[in-house]
Amino acid sequence: MGKIRIQIGIYALSMLAMASLVVSPIIGLITQAFPGSSISSVQMIISVSNLTGLVAAFVVGKLATSIPKRTLGLFGAAGTFIFGVAPYFFHESVLVLVVFSGLVGVTVGFMTNVIPALIADYFDGNERQAVMGRYVAASSIGAMVMQYLSGALGTINYPTAYLAYTFAGIVFVIALICLPKIDETLQRSQQRTDDQHVSLSQVFNGRVVALMLIGFSFMVVNNVWNNNLSLFLSQEQLGNSNTAGIISMLVQIGGLISGLVMGQLAKLARNYLLGGAFLLTGISFLLLVFSSNLTLVVLAAFIDGFAMSMYFAQGPFMMTLLVPGVLIPMGSALLNAAGGVGGFAQPLLINSLSHALGNTTAKSALLIGAALSFVIAIIVYLTRFQRKCLSNETANGTVANSSAQ
Repeated sequence: MGKIRIQIGIYALSMLAMASLVVSPIIGLITQAFPGSSISSVQMIISVSNLTGLVAAFVVGKLATSIPKRTLGLFGAAGTFIFGVAPYFFHESVLVLVVFSGLVGVTVGFMTNVIPALIADYFDGNERQAVMGRYVAASSIGAMVMQYLSGALGTINYPTAYLAYTFAGIVFVIALICLPKIDETLQRSQQRTDDQHVSLSQVFNGRVVALMLIGFSFMVVNNVWNNNLSLFLSQEQLGNSNTAGIISMLVQIGGLISGLVMGQLAKLARNYLLGGAFLLTGISFLLLVFSSNLTLVVLAAFIDGFAMSMYFAQGPFMMTLLVPGVLIPMGSALLNAAGGVGGFAQPLLINSLSHALGNTTAKSALLIGAALSFVIAIIVYLTRFQRKCLSNETANGTVANSSAQ
């Protein structure tokens, strides 16, 4: 019963892992509410959380050595509730919305950086792999629920959509009840004593840097969807904010299914899943661009979510194979930081390319994202990057015959 209760608490926090994307269904509405603001500045409402999440990535790694992870996770849930709901009351400018989104990025970052450490504290071997897979699935469920609420509430007006963040209050209560209060630091402190000879410089090997570049690239292309779905549906007259909310929910259904079957996929194609995430992302963008009806949009959304979950299951796991055990939190922080920079830079990079090509529509941004996805997939496959990283599996003490999540 004890481990079941812990898992419930972990999965509850996991449901807020993508809370920064809650407003994606209403980006079109916000653009209409502030006609004097550029599309890039409005898209920053989503992208800024990637940058501010960098703060949490490194702060949590430091605080976790002296503050219980339960406390850090609860702080993240409470902060997500407070700063997420705040724009319902304060929404006089795009800048105000960006600021609150940035604060949500910090609090969500507390949770996303502490959840893997919680899983590592209480679960080992194959059991840890299973919990990691369900963590990804729970993230998709939470995003699905919150984005659906955001889109539905957005039909009233865009500030009301921010009430979807009340879901974080429910998560806080569940985590408060289920996560154990016991001191978890003894084992980690013993590990630090045993591993004092490990140098921080060992984090920065060539494959870690390459994985960071992959993380940066994935968040650039992944945020093309998040920042342009609502605009695309509006520009192509395929739906409103409620439609965008439903489509965003379908993205998370794809992610949920991907998370649940990732163990089986790893057994069949464990050397090709990172590249596959980019390949499927590009395919989903092309399907969306050439969609003449909502049926194709639904298929594109499912594939995009499946690809997103593939990356978020594979990327962090790969990092655990590339660095010594005691430095895994630092390696994870570096991967999250690279992804955060990529997500933040996406509007600037993609919109600059769109301007250079003389077409600034959402369709143009999606086509550019598709092209980048295919190029990166080819590079990952030709370099056999994942196969080389998996060669470190046994050396780093990972269960060699377990399915890489």
